[in-house]
Formats: sequence, structure tokens, C-alpha cells
Amino acid sequence: MSDRNWIKFTVLARPGLLEHLSAYLFALGALGIEEGSNSFTVFFAEDVWNREKQHLLHLLEKNITDFRTDRLKIERLADKDWNKGWKEYFKPFRLLPNLMIRPSWETYTRGEGEQVIVINPQMAFGTGHHESTQLILFFLAELNLAGRSVLDVGTGSGILAIYCAQQGADPVWAVDSDPRALENAKENCDLNKVGSKIKLVSGTLSAVAEQKFDFVLANINRAVLLNLRDSLKNYVQPTGKLILSGLLQTDFEFMQDGFGSAGWRIIDRKNQNEWMALILQHADL
Repeated sequence: MSDRNWIKFTVLARPGLLEHLSAYLFALGALGIEEGSNSFTVFFAEDVWNREKQHLLHLLEKNITDFRTDRLKIERLADKDWNKGWKEYFKPFRLLPNLMIRPSWETYTRGEGEQVIVINPQMAFGTGHHESTQLILFFLAELNLAGRSVLDVGTGSGILAIYCAQQGADPVWAVDSDPRALENAKENCDLNKVGSKIKLVSGTLSAVAEQKFDFVLANINRAVLLNLRDSLKNYVQPTGKLILSGLLQTDFEFMQDGFGSAGWRIIDRKNQNEWMALILQHADL
């Protein structure tokens, strides 16, 4: 397997600008953002950066007064340098009142009744820092997962599937079309000692043998989710729930209209900053 390279893109800009831009940067494919006192740094996988760099430059030109390219510093990082950067940035943090997320290189003493998820963010496929992941976890924390079946579509690091398995969900399936993401998910499942409880599938949704799940999770983006709206019905129990994230709040009407026309209805919504997650059920319930 060849090493993946990364682009570290630092922008000299006024404080507070990132709050306005962060949702759009993530929508363009950014995998991480760090904010400084007078700058911010955006991390892209090199292949994504090559596709989206013109869109990003246009976004900066539109939002930064007197934008000049000399206000940018672009560096190319190898995996080993990316990982070194993550070790400086990623520390244990509390995501829910009883849920801690910690990187694999940090130690943490579990409190009574506390759940801990260990993540190695080697390929940056989801650490729990991003709002889209957090919003699904907020929904999951309100559900009784014990003995319920779960399918995680676009599992990335596997963090959502791991949470469900730790909560007693059974069976748990997780699918991703990126072999590197699936490799990272397997590593994280093993780190959390739930490798035997989660069936990992390589490919798109169609690679999962059709069966009905109590909960189907998909943290992707609006375009992909809309393309999947008909296929997803084949995997959700008649009384089951479809939980979607990776959405901007401005996507709501698109999701309402698109999924409504495919026989879904939105029954719940959570917002955090510019981001949104939805719970849907079959419309005929």
C-alpha cells in the first residue's frame, strides 16, 4: 500500500473568519482545521486538494478582503508527518457526559459507568471532533441500542459502529468504499475489543447483502445521501430509523423534498453550528 500524502494549507486571516468558513471547508473535503490567533490551517488529502483547490481559492477570494496568494502557505506532508501533527492536536476529550474519546497513544483512567472509545486517527477518517459525527452520537445516546441491529454506511474510522457495539447493538455492520478507511476501522475496532462484534464490508451500500436493520447510520454529504435515498429503504426495518448527518443546515429543504419524494419523513433534527443531522422513518408509518 502506497503512502498517502496530505496538504497543509495555512491562511493568514482575521480571527473569527473561520467560524463563517469552516462548514464550507469541510464540505469541500477538508479533513481537519486548526485555528490560530491570526491564521487558520486546513488539512486536505492530496487527491481531494487537487480536485477542490480552485473552489477553495474562490471561497477565500470571496470572503477575505484584499485577498492575495502571498497570504497562503502550502506544505505537502507524508503520512508520518500528518500523524506527528495529530499527536500534538488530538488529546482525550469528553463527547457525552459518560463518553470519552481518546487517541491510541494517550492513557486515560475510566471513571465509574464511563464509556471510552479509542481512536487511531492515522487516516483522518473520523475522530469525533467534527460536528457531523457528534450529532449522530447525540442521537444514538438517546436510543436503546441493546440487541438492536445497526448498519453504518460510510463508516470511516468506525467510531459510530464501535459506539453501537459497546452499547450492546447486535449485529453491527459497517461499510466503506475506501480501503484505507476500512483498514483504519478494523484497527480501531480491535483497539476497542469489538472486532468480533462488527462485520466490516468493503464497497458501496450495494455490497451489503440486503437485510433489514433497526438503525441505519450515514454520515456522508447531501449529494451522496440523496443518491442513496431509494436504496436505503431496502435496509431499514418498517419501524426502523434512518439517521443522516454530514449535512449543512442549508440542506434541510433539499433533504425534506428529496427524501419525502422517496417515501421518507423527517421525525427529528439536531443542529450544531452550521451542521445538521436528521432522523427519518418510512412515511407510511
